[in-house]
Amino acid sequence: MQKYFFYFLTASIPFVFMVFSVEGLARVENLLPVLGQYITIYVIALALVLPFKPNLSFLSAVALLFPFLYLLHVWQMHYNDLHDNGLGILLYIFSLFGVGLGLVVAGILYKKMGLQNERVKPFALAIILPLFGFLINYLVVCNTLAYCGCFSFSL
Repeated sequence: MQKYFFYFLTASIPFVFMVFSVEGLARVENLLPVLGQYITIYVIALALVLPFKPNLSFLSAVALLFPFLYLLHVWQMHYNDLHDNGLGILLYIFSLFGVGLGLVVAGILYKKMGLQNERVKPFALAIILPLFGFLINYLVVCNTLAYCGCFSFSL
């Protein structure tokens, strides 16, 4: 039970930084719905990996994964000088399916390889496979539904 408490505690740290930053206080008008949307991603991720009985290392990687993926998305939007008209978040949300698939594959490999007593390997597995799934899904969405600058290969 303590590892799940630590998971949600680790997941809430980026939210606290987002809310209490100078820009965050100006943007967050209604804190409760934003918190609900933020925590929902972590609850779904936990539901996906819970059948594999992950250890604390695996759960920590999952908790730290989502802020990193969102930063990648924001940097991509900024680097390509794309003007976000409010629909940029849909690109991120549509790419989360790849993260879910990567988490399930990571959970299967975690269970098959017997990494319950390891620390570094489950952490790396829970970071690399969902990141790979996110990037592949991001490229698919960028080439079918949205324009993403240098990530859009089709004209």
